[in-house]
Amino acid sequence: MNKETNYKLPIFAGIGVVLLIIIFSIVKVLTSDDSKGKGPASSPAPSSGVAQTTITPEPSEETFDAIITEVNTDDSVIVLCRLGSKDFEEYTYSGATAMTTNYGRAITASVLKPGDFVTVSRTAQNRIITLTGMKNVDVYKGVKNLVNERDIRRISIGDAIYRYDDSLLVLNDGYFVSPDTLCKTDVLSVYSIDGFIYMLKVTTGHGYLRLANDSAFTGGTLFIGTAHTVQITEDMLLTLQEGTYPITAENGSLKGTGTLLVSRDKTAVFDLAPFSPEPVEYCNVTFTVDPGFANLYVDGILTPYTNPVPISYGEHYIEAVLSGYVTYEGLLYTSKPSASVAISLSAAPVPADEDILYDPDSPTAVPEPEEDDPFADIPDNTTDDSPTPTPVSGTSDDLSLIIHCTEGTAVYINDVYKGTISGGSLILDKPLGTISLRLTLEGYITRNYTVSLDDDGEDAEFTFPAMVKE
Repeated sequence: MNKETNYKLPIFAGIGVVLLIIIFSIVKVLTSDDSKGKGPASSPAPSSGVAQTTITPEPSEETFDAIITEVNTDDSVIVLCRLGSKDFEEYTYSGATAMTTNYGRAITASVLKPGDFVTVSRTAQNRIITLTGMKNVDVYKGVKNLVNERDIRRISIGDAIYRYDDSLLVLNDGYFVSPDTLCKTDVLSVYSIDGFIYMLKVTTGHGYLRLANDSAFTGGTLFIGTAHTVQITEDMLLTLQEGTYPITAENGSLKGTGTLLVSRDKTAVFDLAPFSPEPVEYCNVTFTVDPGFANLYVDGILTPYTNPVPISYGEHYIEAVLSGYVTYEGLLYTSKPSASVAISLSAAPVPADEDILYDPDSPTAVPEPEEDDPFADIPDNTTDDSPTPTPVSGTSDDLSLIIHCTEGTAVYINDVYKGTISGGSLILDKPLGTISLRLTLEGYITRNYTVSLDDDGEDAEFTFPAMVKE
């Protein structure tokens, strides 16, 4: 090997090393630039000057069908009763809650009301995610004289037969009540799903009529409306469908007339003192009612008030009624010769659509109204709503009817007062046949029952549930 060759080898080696360093540097730079924005510690450049936030909705814990029992818009709370249950549970909602009718119309909580059937999805914290009107609810309106076979939990409406169970809800004037408070004269809306009844809603309820200062009329005749007549007995209490009727009491030459307003679950009192020869102390009450053309009812009797009204001493129930205004209700106690009462009515709010959650185009079964006399069932004040009971066929002096209930409860059989529960019971001669039995106690909900008593040679004993406060 010559010197020239030995000299060139180091030169070529140095050039190769420099080229390798240059190539390595270029690769490193390219790799470093390509990795920018891709590593876990890098942050992408914002597309604008506004920070972006992603909201993840809470997962649904479950979806279920229920009946609304209360809506509290102040606290954003809706109380629900699941179908098939009688437990009322609270759920919250917010502006993010999607509420719609069953045909897709968006609504707010302000239009919801007790008795609405809804499908709800909720979170684990009982927050409502979605609330939608149920689609498969059949509503039968204007139903009365239901045939209720309580032993087998079956109700007949015309030729149709429906089932129910202990979870059946009864809605009366916005409140849920016991089925025992129903009466045969009530007009109902029936809510069912696939032949099973979940709720009864009272659309026309009932009230009661009592006579006061009627001793001179005992044994006479009471005419209510145009078709119903009853004999006046001591301490009688009648059940009447809510509404307004002419009323007349007669006994020989004595006669008293008036216009009777029967309000739902209230007791109207027809005071016969002005038509009786017996002396009674009166208070002359001056009424000032605004608007001045409203109707004034004292104890359920329409009363003109352009002049002072003579009202017997004691406690009286006052109502001022005018279409388009909120009805005034109050108690008046009179114990002196004169008094003044001022009543001002406020305008009634516009009512919400009755069936806003339900598809207005879906068919709704409405039974044909019956032509029966609306007073025909008054003597049969029953919650069983079974066919008209057979009349009482007499009593057995040797056998007893023993009734147990809350102390002080008054007992009426076929509208005739029979006595008061004392010492936990009341013992009567046993009537034979089917009777209407009513239990009343001041400040408590009146209950109506139908009882069949057979001529079986044995005493009859019934223990009824304790009376419930109004």
